[in-house]
Amino acid sequence: MTLAVLTNLTQYTYNHASLMRAHKATHWQRHGPTYLVALSVPLVCADLVRHLLQDGGQWPSPGSDMFRPNCKHGVLGFKCLTPVGWIFSVFCTYTGFILLIVGTLWAADFVPKLQAAWKKSHRRSRQSTSISQV
Repeated sequence: MTLAVLTNLTQYTYNHASLMRAHKATHWQRHGPTYLVALSVPLVCADLVRHLLQDGGQWPSPGSDMFRPNCKHGVLGFKCLTPVGWIFSVFCTYTGFILLIVGTLWAADFVPKLQAAWKKSHRRSRQSTSISQV
């Protein structure tokens, strides 16, 4: 399910870039959001695949374990993560979601839209302040 949603989001971002960002000057400005979203797909799915391989017996313990055995800090603590846990659960997943968020916001031109809304609201507040002072 996650793979389907993320690959469909990548396709949508590519289509959006082809139609709505065609006027951008460079290839990176046009297709950069697509590259970020596409790169996020394997990163977000890496830990899910690790779980599948481990549960299916294809990547047996202890090499695929996320947590160190007999760790006294609890199963949910970062101190108990193995190198595999750090790579797959922390690095891949977090990096993947950061790339996904940045790529999606970039494709939507979120920052310029936010700046325009901010300027418009401040223009209104200055006009209403000057009107009320008269």
